[in-house]
Amino acid sequence: MAKEQSSPSETLSTKLFRSRLALIQALDRSLPPEAIGLQDDQTDLPRDEADYRAQLAGQLRQTIQAMNPNNFLVKPFREAVQQWSDGDRWRKLDDTAGTLLADQLATLPSQLPSDDKAAREFDLLLYKLQIALLKQASDYPKLRSRVQTVAQLLEGRCAIPMVGAELSLIQDLQTQDWWEDVTLPLLEKVRRTLRGLVGLIEKTARQPLYTNFEDQLGEAQELDPFALITSDDFTRFRLQAKKFLLEHDSHLAIQRLRRNQPLTPTDLEELETFLLSNKIGSQAAIDRAKQESQGFWRFVRSLVGLDRNAAKEAFSEFLSDRLYSAAQIQFVNEIINYLTTHGVMDKALLYEPPFTNYCATGPEELFEDDSIDQLCDIIDLVSARAETAV
Repeated sequence: MAKEQSSPSETLSTKLFRSRLALIQALDRSLPPEAIGLQDDQTDLPRDEADYRAQLAGQLRQTIQAMNPNNFLVKPFREAVQQWSDGDRWRKLDDTAGTLLADQLATLPSQLPSDDKAAREFDLLLYKLQIALLKQASDYPKLRSRVQTVAQLLEGRCAIPMVGAELSLIQDLQTQDWWEDVTLPLLEKVRRTLRGLVGLIEKTARQPLYTNFEDQLGEAQELDPFALITSDDFTRFRLQAKKFLLEHDSHLAIQRLRRNQPLTPTDLEELETFLLSNKIGSQAAIDRAKQESQGFWRFVRSLVGLDRNAAKEAFSEFLSDRLYSAAQIQFVNEIINYLTTHGVMDKALLYEPPFTNYCATGPEELFEDDSIDQLCDIIDLVSARAETAV
């Protein structure tokens, strides 16, 4: 079964892979065996659910086929990559296959060309909506409402010719009638038609539509206490906590986090108490932050970032070890910029923009294997440093 819940550290590529996989598995449970197949050509719109399932399987297979076996992240999974590049593997997927694909291959970088972030975020929203429709999930109305909001925002840009050309669909989406008896192929048409337009919406208007919406891709689970916190509530908690912590960045524990110094258990307890005593969030919100970020220190670091001098210091020995080209130095500076803003980093991001602006297929274009290993070790060390004393 596909992984049911994502964490903030997942790349957008991983989330899209897992969403497509979850759709395939949901369709497999409803389609007759003879209707299940694989289709590499996704040019035409799907005629029915069986056609759509075949296209989704073809997409994932192509993604895996484009994984570089010499990539340092892919190497440990070469055998699985080779196996799942075979079309015959994509007949009906059992739970074991789904787990392998979701937990291992979904996280690996692919050299398949990708679109701009706005289009891919819209893809993710539509895939989640399709999954919710198939499963008759409780989050379907909320996801549908977000698509209608996108349509409303696009209608405000109808003076742009490419938006105006799709005005009829954009207006229909805002009516209740259009959604009566809606089908997966219809929603897929919406995704393909509008994904190239959503980037025309002002970023400040569209970003809240994609921030922290629920990622329930599997069957219903037992309710966790912090699951009672809605995504919107948790988003507000993150924003409040970030503002508050940055306003109080002289706090010793925050200074240690920003300067890449180890924390003690007492530091973490004090940080929790500091937030709660100032009415920032609740214990349930903090518990959810711990789970989603794989540790409270990681959650706080993601809010306050890393001190730029501390980030530079982490890479100083690497940069002074040998003579690097301007492109190589810029690449390392991008890592420093990311850590300064986000505090922690997943190495798989090295295969996504802005890093691919310097090397389209990954750092192997710029660095020797030993240098890549050193870079990854530094990223891991920085990302885990605050955890070492806990």
